[in-house]
Amino acid sequence: MTTVKQEVLNFFNAIKLKNPKLQGNPIKWHMEKSYDADKNEVIVMRAMEITHLDKPGIVIGRISYWDKKYHVQSRLIRNDKFADWNNEKRTSRSSINMKNMVKIALENLVPYSIQEIRDNSNNKTLIYSDLSNIRDDMKWSIRTDLGTISQEEWYDELIHMYEIGYTPKNKSIANAIPLAIAKKDKFDEDFKYKPDVLFVHIKDDGSVTTYLGENHTQEYPNIEALPQDIMGKISVLMVTPELTFIRDVGKKENNHNLWVLL
Repeated sequence: MTTVKQEVLNFFNAIKLKNPKLQGNPIKWHMEKSYDADKNEVIVMRAMEITHLDKPGIVIGRISYWDKKYHVQSRLIRNDKFADWNNEKRTSRSSINMKNMVKIALENLVPYSIQEIRDNSNNKTLIYSDLSNIRDDMKWSIRTDLGTISQEEWYDELIHMYEIGYTPKNKSIANAIPLAIAKKDKFDEDFKYKPDVLFVHIKDDGSVTTYLGENHTQEYPNIEALPQDIMGKISVLMVTPELTFIRDVGKKENNHNLWVLL
């Protein structure tokens, strides 16, 4: 049999009374064992993961009761008593006073901002690496095409060009000039390919938040309310396998987080 420690329930109920949008899910962390009247083993859970109704699928922190103290863990807490490597304790506060810990919980158990969701998503999606790869591929193509010219040929021709006014004598160098000209448009297109990237977060209720920078966040009631060009690219990404980069369109991490190229 499994149950939740009463102090944890009391703690959560006091928090929820102040913020009804917070939801608690008991987890098997810092468990303890006891026995009922019939000597059956009872697993007592002493912690809850906390989510928010606005973003129900995202855990925003944890509350618990153990060692006769109430505990709150959140990404927003910085406990300087502990080093960076001890992340669990560095992001936690605790006290025997439940009233004080309710206040700390309300201050720190808040939903992720659109910027936080975007930053966490980009660690997985790495769309900027895809854009960089296009330019790197173009660099490598140029290096490969021109790699047949030896140092001796370069030196000899450079001297010759200097002496006679930049007329190529060496055949390899002469052939390199039209090659470079033929690839100029492709070079300009790929090497200078730096479109703006719009992060799109689609919530469970269908509403949409877009992020193009700290001062360029927009809210929409649904996908249909987005500009037509952006909505069209989202439609393409929705039927595209996850993490597939499409030039001039973007990349989808999942059905909630998308990166649209503008």
